[in-house]
Amino acid sequence: MKKKTIIGLIAVVVIGSVAMFSGCVEEKPENVVISFVEYMDKGEYEKALDLLVHPDTLEPYSREEKEMYIGLLETEFGEKGEYVKVEDIKVINKEKIDDDKYVVTVSIKSIEHGESKVETEDFTVVKVDGDWKIATELPALPWIASIATLAVAYLIRRRK
Repeated sequence: MKKKTIIGLIAVVVIGSVAMFSGCVEEKPENVVISFVEYMDKGEYEKALDLLVHPDTLEPYSREEKEMYIGLLETEFGEKGEYVKVEDIKVINKEKIDDDKYVVTVSIKSIEHGESKVETEDFTVVKVDGDWKIATELPALPWIASIATLAVAYLIRRRK
């Protein structure tokens, strides 16, 4: 009887290990947020941007869009993320919207340009083709905003 119990326990451990390492265990939505912050911290901007999708279409961002933002991120955070260092990240809340959509709130403690900072941020996480992605609109590049402002001012001036 004892031999059957031991064999049963070993079978459960082996089956659990195989399932875990074969990818049968589903990734949690908060893990994509943690990975995103870790990639940003290390300056692995391309990997970080690969975790993002457009919030309306749930399509990944184009190669050109990513390249523009990588340049911007390198300027802002350093080529290897050296200007900002994440000291701690904690998941504060995970709100289920539906089976394929969550809002994950995290607290990020970091040092930016030598100054300690704690921020709380919400991330909308959606399942796209079986993988969790962060649905977010990439912010407008500063020079695009400047050009748009100048264009509007020019059009208003022409109307007068």
